[in-house]
Amino acid sequence: MGTAEDDAARGELIRQIAVVLDDLVSRAERARPGRSGADAEWLDRLLAELRPMAEQAHDLEVTRTIRDIVARHGAGPWPAEDVAAIADADPAAVRRILDALTAAGPAWPEPGAN
Repeated sequence: MGTAEDDAARGELIRQIAVVLDDLVSRAERARPGRSGADAEWLDRLLAELRPMAEQAHDLEVTRTIRDIVARHGAGPWPAEDVAAIADADPAAVRRILDALTAAGPAWPEPGAN
């Protein structure tokens, strides 16, 4: 386990990766209209690979935020909307991550959740 500075540096690197991937997706999406043939096929393949990578980078950011919340405030349960507000993330993405953590075992469902 590293120092708090190491952890902060890793978090910043993850944030930067997410920003770069978002930018690449945006550029490819803007370039797509009006393209045809091989150019369009290439952009479609590129977007099919970039979108999941960008989502995974954001998921990693949210997962780190959840870890930080638990470290500071205890195990919770933490409503997805609260985590989303703290992480400045999409509530649906937070719900997906919390559901995956619950299914894997390290998290418990919110009271009243299905």
